[in-house]
Amino acid sequence: VDGLGDLVDGYEFHYPGELSEDNLDDVRAALGDHDVYCIATGLHVDPRFGKGGLTNPDAGLRQEALDIVLRDCGVRAFLIAGVATEVGIEPTVRHSTDLGYIPIVVQDACGSGNATAADGTSATERVNLPNRHRHEVDELG
Repeated sequence: VDGLGDLVDGYEFHYPGELSEDNLDDVRAALGDHDVYCIATGLHVDPRFGKGGLTNPDAGLRQEALDIVLRDCGVRAFLIAGVATEVGIEPTVRHSTDLGYIPIVVQDACGSGNATAADGTSATERVNLPNRHRHEVDELG
């Protein structure tokens, strides 16, 4: 960071590969007046998650990924959005609910290549997820 002066005020690090509880103090000392402005999950660099972390076909690895990303950071509820609702969002919502997390699906920010499958997924989630695990975005306002 020497020589960057006012050009950069913060740095992005991936958790846990580049920044973790083990090296946080050392990184802060090295950054001086600069800060960590964003921490993104760095599961993509871990060979265990070669088939994905939150969408991995192995339930044990999905649980480990969720724990790394959420529980280790003290997060209990989270917003989820994205594409491939029927194969990406739905399994993550179901699995995270089973593990005690509260996923909040931002349906207007979800999409799918198969509208019929996506509609079935949304209907299935509304019918089958227990009410205590269903949250609408309006509740956050």
